[in-house]
Amino acid sequence: MSSVIAFPIRHRRHGRTPPPNRILRGSLRAVAAELPEFGRRQFGVDLAPLPPLHHALAPANPHLHAIVNESTGIPIGVVSPEYALIQHADVLQAAAEGLTRLGIPVAGCEVTVELSPQGEQMVARFTVPGLHRALPRDGQPLLPTVMLSNSVDGKSALRANLGWFRLICMNGLVIPYAGMSLRRRHVSGLSFGELAEIVERELLRADAMRRALEGLSVARVTAAAVGEWCDHEVKSAWGALTAMRVFHVTTRGMDVVAADPFETASPSARSVEDFAPVPGAQPFDLPAGGVVAEGSHHDALQALTWVASRTANLQQRWERESQALALAARLA
Repeated sequence: MSSVIAFPIRHRRHGRTPPPNRILRGSLRAVAAELPEFGRRQFGVDLAPLPPLHHALAPANPHLHAIVNESTGIPIGVVSPEYALIQHADVLQAAAEGLTRLGIPVAGCEVTVELSPQGEQMVARFTVPGLHRALPRDGQPLLPTVMLSNSVDGKSALRANLGWFRLICMNGLVIPYAGMSLRRRHVSGLSFGELAEIVERELLRADAMRRALEGLSVARVTAAAVGEWCDHEVKSAWGALTAMRVFHVTTRGMDVVAADPFETASPSARSVEDFAPVPGAQPFDLPAGGVVAEGSHHDALQALTWVASRTANLQQRWERESQALALAARLA
């Protein structure tokens, strides 16, 4: 294992700081060995804190099962008996099979896994060696990446698709490309072979995706157009405060917080306080002889994925990262 670190973003809720997510990074074998395993129990007797004489008062519910972290014994979800429990390590192995079908040595892939505090939710990515990188105008390459999401608590589906990943300091620009993605409920009969096939098919499309992403850095856009887009499209999709942040990250390269959370102005016009510069983000510049600040669609896409990645809620992060490319396409 090359590193095991805690997710650096914490969010205060109701005066308390929740536990951080955990990040595992290294080879497939090393990461898989660190992943928690989960089991299922009848919901009732096994979990009831009652002495044996009182078991008759708490019979097992025939319609519910509890999912339990095997190493800690902590229950983390309640599901139906038909729910298919899919271990995180099995998801990684199925994706690795898809890479192997293309002749890509899995031993050369770096695997990064992020787990929720109790381990019930996972997002993972394989960086794939040997494939062409996308190179936008800012000179920072995007790496083709197999992206996976799984949960064992019944709250979300198993998902997989091809994405692109850029890492500048802590700026992970993750773009799941809308192609032959997999989204399957946890039900009996779920085929891991299908997951492997999705990985194989998506990687065959990588070159076309690379050209499309590079094209985003060529298309120019004004700060006024970004403001209009944030005030309507981004606000409608992700809310006003998020749209406010996207506007400032896109045009100024600066993440912000609202100076007045109750202000009702449009997101691009709200008063803000600078929070921190975004690594790798470029403020809009003035073209030669011009008076209108300009940037690119790639700048807007980076802002969306930056804001999406700054949440510890793994499922919300996946949803927003998956929406970012289509949302950026609505920028006039």
